[in-house]
Order: sequence, then C-alpha cells, then structure tokens
Amino acid sequence: MPLLVIPFPAFDPVLVHLGPFAIRWYALAYIAGILLGWLYARALIRSEKLWGGTAPLTMVDFDDFVLWVTLGIILGGRIGYVLFYNLPHFAAHPLEIFQLWQGGMSFHGGFTGCVLAVILFARKRGIPILSLGDITCAVGPIGIFLGRLANFINGELWGRSADVPWAMVFPGGGPLARHPSQLYEAALEGLLLFAVLALLMRAGALREPVFGKDHVQKMDQPLMTELSPLEIEIRRRIGAAGPMPVGEYMALCLGDPQHGYYMTRDPLGARGDFITAPEISQMFGELIGLWMAAAWKQMGAPDRIRIVEFGPGRGTLMNDALRAAQAMPGFRDALTLHLVEISPVLRAQQERTLAALPLSVSWHAALEEVPNGPAIVVANEFFDALPINQAVKIDGGWHERRIGIDANNHLVFTRAREPLPRFEQLLPPAVREAPEPSIFEWRADTAAMELGRRLANDGGVALAIDYGHAESATGETLQAVGQHAYANALASPGGLDLTAHVDFQALARAVEAMGAKAFGPIEQADFLRRLGIETRAASLKAKATARAAADIDSALARLIGRGRGGMGALFKAAAFTHPSLGVPPGFER
Repeated sequence: MPLLVIPFPAFDPVLVHLGPFAIRWYALAYIAGILLGWLYARALIRSEKLWGGTAPLTMVDFDDFVLWVTLGIILGGRIGYVLFYNLPHFAAHPLEIFQLWQGGMSFHGGFTGCVLAVILFARKRGIPILSLGDITCAVGPIGIFLGRLANFINGELWGRSADVPWAMVFPGGGPLARHPSQLYEAALEGLLLFAVLALLMRAGALREPVFGKDHVQKMDQPLMTELSPLEIEIRRRIGAAGPMPVGEYMALCLGDPQHGYYMTRDPLGARGDFITAPEISQMFGELIGLWMAAAWKQMGAPDRIRIVEFGPGRGTLMNDALRAAQAMPGFRDALTLHLVEISPVLRAQQERTLAALPLSVSWHAALEEVPNGPAIVVANEFFDALPINQAVKIDGGWHERRIGIDANNHLVFTRAREPLPRFEQLLPPAVREAPEPSIFEWRADTAAMELGRRLANDGGVALAIDYGHAESATGETLQAVGQHAYANALASPGGLDLTAHVDFQALARAVEAMGAKAFGPIEQADFLRRLGIETRAASLKAKATARAAADIDSALARLIGRGRGGMGALFKAAAFTHPSLGVPPGFER
C-alpha cells in the first residue's frame, strides 16, 4: 500500500443477515431517503409562504405519490442496472433479475423511473407537472446524499488515481490510491444542492416554476399541457361561448361527474380541506337526533317517518343522531333513512359509517327521488355548496359577473357588457339602492322550492344549519378552501372547495312560496343552547379524563363561541314545516 494514503475502512456492505436474506446499507439508504424526503415534502407543501398561497397539491396527494415514486425508483433502478451494467449475465440467468436482496440498482434507471412517476401521477391528479417536479427535486438531494454514502460503504464508484492526502485505496480499485468521489458527490450533490434548492425556494422559486429560457409559468396558471382536465374543459367552453357565469363555473368545479371536487375525494376532517360541526364533537349530532325525535313526537308520532339528510358528509351526524334518538321510544322503529348525496366517494364513506345501524339506508341524487310521505329533513352545511350567481352594479345597471381569460392567459373575473334586463325589479328592496360597485349573489330556488313543496304536500319538518346572513344584502362571499386555508377560487378548478354564504331570507322566501312555513334563522349558539348542549357537555365531562374534558370544552367553545374561530354567531339555524305543525323544537320565542 502506498504511503501517506488512507486505507479503506473495513465496512461490511451488509448490515445484518436474516437467513438467506441480507439487509444492505444501500437498501437502507433508499428507505431512509424516501421517508425523510416524504417528511420534508409535507413540510414544504404546508408552507404557504413558499408558494405565495395554497400549494397546487395537497399533503394527501403527496402521500399517494410516495408509492408511485418508490415503485418508479425501485423498478427503474433495477431495470437500469440489468440493462446498463450486466445485461449478458442477466440474459443468461433471468431469474436473478428479481433477486433484489443480492443488490444491484442503477442511479440512472432510478432517476428515469422517478421522472416517469412525476409525469404520470401529475397527469392523473391534474397537478402541475413542474410544481410536483419542483418538490421532487427539492427532496432528491436527501436520497442522493444517503445513496452516495452507501456507495462509499460498498467500496464502489471510486474516483481516479490521486496523490492528495485524503486519497484512499479501495478494495476493488487495485493498489492505486484514488479520490473518494462518493464522498465528494455526497457533499456536493447531496448537502450543497439541498442547501441551494432550499435557498431558492425561500426566494420564491416555487411560486414561479420556470420552463424554457424566457417562459416563466406562474403557479396559479400552469402551461396548457399541465392543466387539469376540468380546467381544460372550462377553457374550452369559454373559448367557444365566451366568459362563463360564476354559477356555471362553481357547478363544474364541485359537481362535474369525472373531475368535480365532491366527486373525487373525501374533503372532510384533518386530512381533508375543512371540518364540519359533526366532526368537531359528537354533541352536535346527538342534539340533532334529539331534535328529530322531538319533532316526530310533535307530528303525532306517525308509524312511518322518512329521515332525509342533504349532504351527509361522512355520515357522522346521522350516526350520532340516531344513537341519541334511541331515547325516544318507538322513534327508531318508525323511521326509514334516506341520504341525498351525489358523491360516490362520500357515499362509500357513509355506508361504512352507518353499517352498524339496524336499519336499511337508501341513497338518492335529489329530494325528488325520495319516496313521498311525511319526512324530517336535515341539511347541515348543504345550501352553502349550491352554486351561486353574481351581479355587479356598474353605471347604474346590474351586470352578470363571469369568468373569462385575460391577455396573460389567466382565468379572471369579468362582467357582461350589457346589464341584466329588469334585474333590479327582482332584487329585495334593501338591495336596490346599493352603491356601485356592489356585488349581489343569489342561488337558484330549485332545491328550496322542492323542499317547501314536499313539506306542504306530505307534511313534516326541515332543519337547515349553515353559515350566512339572516337578511338579503350585497357583498361577495364566494370563497375557496383547501387544506384548511383560504385560496384563490380560480387557481385550481375542481381541486378546492367552493362555497358562499347562505341568504336565509331568500331561502325562507322560496320555501314559503310553495306553502310551507319558515322559522328563524337564529344563531347556532342559541339553537344549541336551547337544545341543551351545555348540559350535555357537563354530562360528558363528568365521566371523562382531564384531557378529554379539555377537548370537550374546546369543542363546546368552537360550536357556540361568537369570537374568532367560533361558529356560534356565523352559523344560523332555520326550520321549515307544514303550516299545521306549529313551532318546531328550539325555535320557541
């Protein structure tokens, strides 16, 4: 061995043997790189500062992508090793191709598999390829760093002969001292590249992915080849017929059969985009169950009653409600359950949640499909998701607000050139004298009028709980939510939840026009207090641990609180009944 050189450490490339199988340092480098990269990517996606708003993909998207990229790396790395390094041997011994425990992965093949995974997954989910590629590149140096350390441990991929003091004699490199190039690459391609990319992201690189020398593509307006299928369809319609009404855009984003927001995902809970009252605490659903039982008693306790829920979410509300409703003798035996739900994803979740109930459940796309007969209807956060139309007051007239494409190829809000004819005559008196440029929102009355017709003809009662205003007024309330944060409503069609405040005065007017009677709205805090939520909370706390009691207090404050983060004042409750029924529970003056 030459003098003044470093002998190669006596590393064993195998960490541990398990019978005929060996766990190698190189395999652990792949596993650790993927796990650390996954954790780092989730942190990047959560950081709105890096994106200038909500990231164009969710943490759930990246969780799913990890499987794709892992398969891409493993399959690509193995196929690359077979093709590039020892094809004649594997051609003669094809079964050894599958013996991954013997080692043998190609960086070039793994890289190719990773790129294919990015392209295929991005197209499948409608995620901008450049944005998914940026995140993948940002976490890549972690894997490169660990992989090069594993190359060093394996004593492979050494460099040229050298006379530097840190040169090494590698077991397979002959008697010459060589550069430990694996360590150079670990430091430069791993640590240094990781730091450079982190600095670029802090400087705003994720906000403006670059494609080409002079083409900067902003995050909220990806290249046409990267647009989601729904945005492509929206742009096609705008190109063919001109700017699109806000209501049409919202309906496509939420309910498109293939790409609509509610048709493709479960949006609820901590892993979703928002949390509703039933997910906050069991108390909410339990009180609704007691309300239904009391309403049934008020109706004369009919032998058969249809319980109908609009937009049942995960089925949590109804599961808690029917458990609590057992306190009313005979109620559970009289009811049949009907859920109005258009999302196949949520229908499947509802079926799982309600599987243990000793009754059959029927699903319907609309109230019109529910069999006739007396009914108790519950609609929690349902009407806010129905599409809204908008008009803006300009030059003394009300112009329909629409969505078009500007000179920079961005989706933008615009308005019709001509005012809506005789629109002012249809407005509530308090809105007609609104100053310019006020915005007025309204919904189609179809669902509300069908509810009123059903109650007036067949008897029953309905409860609607939603966020909104008690009286018709101007003001834009359309909003988009993703990953529990507000977002640009035009940034990711079909990828965000779009909602708008409920106009309870307009809702009541539509129901009453069909012969039913309206009560309220009252604040959710008042409604839940009248039903006994504070007593229920005290009862639960009496049997709870200190930590669980604190959670109950937190949920109670969220449901009836009127301050920041509280739902008590923002959310309202309204009831609609057959004219002969009288005042429903919780709405007594």
